[in-house]
Parts: sequence; structure tokens; C-alpha cells
Amino acid sequence: MTFMIAATIAATALSGIPIDPTNVGAASYYDASYDHGGWAHIIQRRKGWGQLPEDFVPNERGYFCAHPDLPFGTRLHVMNAITGDEIVCQVVDRVAPADVPHWRSKWVIEMSYCAFVAAGGQAFNRFVVYPE
Repeated sequence: MTFMIAATIAATALSGIPIDPTNVGAASYYDASYDHGGWAHIIQRRKGWGQLPEDFVPNERGYFCAHPDLPFGTRLHVMNAITGDEIVCQVVDRVAPADVPHWRSKWVIEMSYCAFVAAGGQAFNRFVVYPE
């Protein structure tokens, strides 16, 4: 499996995708219940707080993610390093500041459950994450 991860990362790097240790690793995911209204609630709150523009168009497939550093609305490619499955998610939530050190020690992205499944995370939880 290590060889497959290394080969995927090497091929990704050769294609011009910026790779560094901070964007390769495991993903966390939100409970599947968020896929049934929870994300819409998060997006509405972010709009109300001025963190997302009022004309923000959410991903129609429900592929959303959280990240501690990236601006809200950022679109990210999330590629499964083993299977090659890839999705594009939008950053619409944050990792709580107190949780960031623990989060960074384990994950590179936190996704909606449907995005995690679509990217093959149930079979292999190893991802390469890079901006669109």
C-alpha cells in the first residue's frame, strides 16, 4: 500500500499539482445527518455572519468541507491516493481553534459524509488535497 501511495503522490506531483506533507493524509467526515439540512444551516449562518457572500452557490452534490486555514468558499480537489477517485468540495466550515493542533495531527481535510464516500474514503482513507 505504501508503494501505491508513493506512486500516486509522484504522479500527482508530475502533473503540476503542488504536493507537500501538509496536504496528504487522512480525512475526517461529518456525521451523515449533516447531509440532510445541516450543511444548509451552516452555509446560511456563514452568509449571515458575512463569511460567505449572499450570492454563494453551494456545490449541488453536497460536497462540502472544513479546513482550519483556507478561506470560506475555496474549492478543493480531494483525490483518494489509493483509488484515484476525486471530488471537488467547498470550504464552508472551520475547525474550532482549540481543536486545530489535535486536528492537524490526524487529518488534512474534514468532509461531508457524501463527499467522503464519493472520494472512496470508506475503502481507503488517504487523500491528496489541493486547491482548484
